[in-house]
Amino acid sequence: MTQCLSLLKLEADVQQELNDGRIAASTAYAIARASEEQTKQKLLEAARNGQLSRDDASEAVRKRAPGGGKACKIACRLPGKLVTTTCQGRLTLQDIEGICQQLLRESRRAIKQGLDVSTFERVLADLSRQASV
Repeated sequence: MTQCLSLLKLEADVQQELNDGRIAASTAYAIARASEEQTKQKLLEAARNGQLSRDDASEAVRKRAPGGGKACKIACRLPGKLVTTTCQGRLTLQDIEGICQQLLRESRRAIKQGLDVSTFERVLADLSRQASV
C-alpha cells in the first residue's frame, strides 16, 4: 500500500509511463526513494532507456544516500527528557557537539522570531531539505 501511494507522488509524465508499461512499478518505486531530484532524473532516464532494473535502482539510491544508507541513532537521556539524533554514517563526539551547537543557534534564532515548537520543527525540516539539495 505504501509503495502504491508513493507512486502517486511521482510526476504525471512518469505515472503515464508506468501506465503504459514503459517503466516497471517496482523500478519507479525504488527511484521515488531517492532524496535528490537530480538523482531521480538520471535514474528515470536510464529506466526509460531500459538500462535500469529495480535492483539497480535500489542499489543506486542506497549508494547515493549519505553514509551509504547506514543509519546511526544515538539516544541521550537527560533528567526528564530524551534527545535522539539519527544520521547517516557513524557519529563522533565532535559530531554530537556540532549538532548541539547548531541546534542551539537555530533555537535562539527561533526564540527571537517568536516561533513555537511545532513551527521550529518545520523550519529545521526545511533547513535540512535545503542542505541536501
